[in-house]
Amino acid sequence: MDPQITIAIVAVIVSSMSTLVQKLLVNQDRVEEIKEEMNKLKKESKEKPEDKEIQKEMFSLSKEMMKNNFKPMLITMLPILLVFLWLRRTFGEIGTVAHLPVLNIGLSWIWWYILISITVSLILEAIYKTHRKRKKKDKK
Repeated sequence: MDPQITIAIVAVIVSSMSTLVQKLLVNQDRVEEIKEEMNKLKKESKEKPEDKEIQKEMFSLSKEMMKNNFKPMLITMLPILLVFLWLRRTFGEIGTVAHLPVLNIGLSWIWWYILISITVSLILEAIYKTHRKRKKKDKK
């Protein structure tokens, strides 16, 4: 099979699985609440930089956010590592696997994978509404 197509298929599958795991395991509503609380606390800390309670609350929220985002990373890290090892072993010796005529550059397997993966992830995140931002109307 053509390396360009194979790498693109692998990138779509890995990105889809990663985005789906994040959608299923991360409480997006809570993440949004934490972001809003953090923004409020940042404003308060600028007004009262000596207030230790604000700093403690910000640390606590940051810790919760990190823990919330860490779960999907733990689940997807090993499979992604194995996929990258296989891709490197399979396509590492091949020079250019894809060519971008608009920029007139050739891409190695890793850059082709990254390009496809980012594109697919952005589309899926928009569909699944992960990393969403609430509209001002929703706050009222």
